Amino acid sequence: MDKTKTMIYFEITAPDLDTEAVTKQLGMTPSESYHKGDLIEDSFYHYRKRGSWSISSGYQEDLFMDESYKKVIDPLREKTALINQLRTAYDATCRIVVVSEMFNGQAPALLFPADVVQFAADVHAEIDIDLYPCAHQT
Repeated sequence: MDKTKTMIYFEITAPDLDTEAVTKQLGMTPSESYHKGDLIEDSFYHYRKRGSWSISSGYQEDLFMDESYKKVIDPLREKTALINQLRTAYDATCRIVVVSEMFNGQAPALLFPADVVQFAADVHAEIDIDLYPCAHQT
């Protein structure tokens, strides 16, 4: 039986983002990164328009997202000043993204604890919510 899964990720994007420099400065290995001009997988001749560095919780069966926040946001809290330096240096955009694949009408609790909201404000991050209702497959 399919269950609702939710993933949270933090992303830094900019047209000329040097993902290796971000990795080195933050001292963290990204879950995913790509450069402007990289071919988008599973596409025919579509290329990335921006560079991106992100850290992700991966999909979790956590309807309240507590564990996902801990995996993604907690390690970044002490790096607020570094993130802001990178944001300024690359004229980058920061985002906290929640992605949910929902099955059987079961939606996650879309709660953003005060400390997550404070972190988002501290690094000037946008918050994006992507909800995907999925049909049950038999």
